[in-house]
Amino acid sequence: MINHQIVQIDPLQKTEKVGCDAGILAAEAAHEALSSMENPNMDAYWEALQHSWVWQELYSVRNIRPVCPSDPSHSIQELSCILYGVLQLAQG
Repeated sequence: MINHQIVQIDPLQKTEKVGCDAGILAAEAAHEALSSMENPNMDAYWEALQHSWVWQELYSVRNIRPVCPSDPSHSIQELSCILYGVLQLAQG
């Protein structure tokens, strides 16, 4: 029996799982669209995606921005970014 409940995974694994599951939904919708030759479209994909955990996950993080610039030039700036990130995590 497969346990689909994931307690804790790192962000890279979560990104891969979101991508794989979105791809599976797209493949299933494409198969369904190609099976019905009357009017093949991918509307089933959007419906399936919006009703999946993938949509909930992507919707919950849609406005998150990086805390620090990609290349902080000063150690003070780097330290302030770390402290700001810690405060954001502490606040929830």
